[in-house]
Amino acid sequence: MISILKKFHLLFVFVSFFALFGCSDNSPEGVAKGFTEALYDSDFDKALTYLYYKTSSEQEKEMTEQLIRGKFATFIPTELNTIEEKFGGIKSISVDKVEMNGDDKARVKIIMQFKKAYKGVDYKIRDVKVFKVDDKWYVQI
Repeated sequence: MISILKKFHLLFVFVSFFALFGCSDNSPEGVAKGFTEALYDSDFDKALTYLYYKTSSEQEKEMTEQLIRGKFATFIPTELNTIEEKFGGIKSISVDKVEMNGDDKARVKIIMQFKKAYKGVDYKIRDVKVFKVDDKWYVQI
């Protein structure tokens, strides 16, 4: 009986460790994928958390965020409507590959798999550029 509990405990520890550290958002691929998913879920507040911008005041930060949120709100719904009409929506978003450029820059190829093909195409590849500041990865826009 004790050995079963020990095995269960070890399995729990392993699964918890993997869940916390195995799929880190603080990696080029985690940041690029998280940002893309947030955009296409129209979660612009979450998408903003993947961006880095220096501002001199809280007011300037709020203005910058409003400007970026406005750009997202203009571009993303239009693209989502097109994707929905032509491809039936987005089936999945995944990372294809990461091309590192030194220790602090990378280009991440994201694959958006669609629910159905349109004119023989059922996916789109996007390049997402990311960079590192103070050991944290951000999307470059």
